[in-house]
Amino acid sequence: LGRRFDVMLNNPVFSAARVFQFSSWVQEDEDEDDDFGEDQLRTLYRQFRTPLEANGFELESALREWDELKRACRNQLSTMRRPPSFKDFWVGTLRREGQEYRHVFQLLRLVLTIPIHTAECERSFSLMNRVKTDWRCSLDPSTLTDLMTVSLSEQTIHTFDPEPAINLWMAAGK
Repeated sequence: LGRRFDVMLNNPVFSAARVFQFSSWVQEDEDEDDDFGEDQLRTLYRQFRTPLEANGFELESALREWDELKRACRNQLSTMRRPPSFKDFWVGTLRREGQEYRHVFQLLRLVLTIPIHTAECERSFSLMNRVKTDWRCSLDPSTLTDLMTVSLSEQTIHTFDPEPAINLWMAAGK
């Protein structure tokens, strides 16, 4: 298992992304390193420079915002009986977002898009192999996509409402 995730664990971008894992933050009452997280933000900036700059990202502003955000998050976390999950904390924080942490949140949004495992890709390939069998090897790519979409749908025969599809089909036939 260690070998399987070695690439991910040793990747500087993945390591830098852990800066948002608040459980790894230095506590305020300890000898806090004022620069905590700045190197990680710089690494993330180097990785995502093009899309960040296209959206008006400024590294120096992000570093200033980072110090303020750490303080605000620590204050918020100190009032909670138990720490929330990573997802719940940051999704909630992003929902209340204003302009004060705009640059840091641009980085956070990019970090949240990094897939942490390949399970979804593996499921998709398995589905494709079930749909595109030897008997269906000449399926058009768009037909394969449509069949996979139907298979991935969470609708069951009991919950599917055919009315919109029927109306669309009837309107197209004229």
